[in-house]
Amino acid sequence: MDRDIHFQFLPFSTSEIETASLPGDHWIAASALQKAIRRCDAQVAERAALALYRWRGPRIWRRLAIVAAEDIGIGSIDAVVEAVAVCTDTAQRSDAADEVRLLLQVVRLLANAAKDRAADFLISAAHHHPSLAEARARLAVMPVADRIAFTADLSNGLHERALATWFATGIGVPDMGRDGKGDLTGLLAMYRGLGVPSQWLQAVRSIVKQTREPLALMLPPLWLAASGSSAGTVECPVPATTYIHDLPLYALDKHTRPGKRAIHQFARENVEVREILSRHVGKGNANAAACMAAFYADGACLARRRIWPGCHEVERLGIEADFSKVGVPEKAIQPLREAFARNLAHLDDVRARQLNAYLETLR
Repeated sequence: MDRDIHFQFLPFSTSEIETASLPGDHWIAASALQKAIRRCDAQVAERAALALYRWRGPRIWRRLAIVAAEDIGIGSIDAVVEAVAVCTDTAQRSDAADEVRLLLQVVRLLANAAKDRAADFLISAAHHHPSLAEARARLAVMPVADRIAFTADLSNGLHERALATWFATGIGVPDMGRDGKGDLTGLLAMYRGLGVPSQWLQAVRSIVKQTREPLALMLPPLWLAASGSSAGTVECPVPATTYIHDLPLYALDKHTRPGKRAIHQFARENVEVREILSRHVGKGNANAAACMAAFYADGACLARRRIWPGCHEVERLGIEADFSKVGVPEKAIQPLREAFARNLAHLDDVRARQLNAYLETLR
């Protein structure tokens, strides 16, 4: 059956949405939705979206706006602009049937789009990478206008300008509360003056206003970094998917109850992984390190990716930052990731056991 039309006759009654959606709880649905979009698996993404809609209703639009920024980004600017317009405009969703139809259209759009996770890598590095510690301290005491001016100076490095972009808004900045003093309007006006398209900046504003997530603020500096340079889209291999009760086991990550239990258990059971964690990671960080490695083994995989000059360096620093925050030294990142990749079958076996046990508790 064609993926693009297989829900077109769904009448959207409560019982039929329940039948078409994936099993589990809202955490599992949210995880399956995002990871299926990354893998360009529209069919699983649609079923996960229906499940999440059953649990959260219209709140799912906030989740999709974040996914558009985090996983699509500059990979497909048109897709982000179109998706965010629907996610943030309640007037388009006149009744429940319209809402579900639009939901499936947006999910399919995001699943089929080329991906770029650089915004997530940039914000992670801004938060946690040791090499940016001095820049974080300097920008934290800089006046807002000076942060915007620093951002506008293209002679500064991408990571430093991304950090200044974030700090210029005050949104989620450490030690400033959820919304510290900032100037989002002035910041976006500066980017418009640098040539960033108005529709792109409007999408960024809409995501930030709806979600209060600083990750979306990484999109303007990324547009500048990638614009005017050679870029292309490549198809990437992803690990094979194992299904239990129609649910892809990659959905069982650290944000789900059975996933977290499975990863912790796997890290104890698997000799190779256990030895690496014991050698390089303190006991207090072993579980968090295992969860991060599991994410990169099969949760962060992109099936269709935009490649642009500088993207691999952004990815490298973002990954280093992610592992640094859970206590994994740089020299152990690659061995740990490779060990998880080699042992995904074992991890899936543990996940299957945990999922079966968990679904029994929901009956």
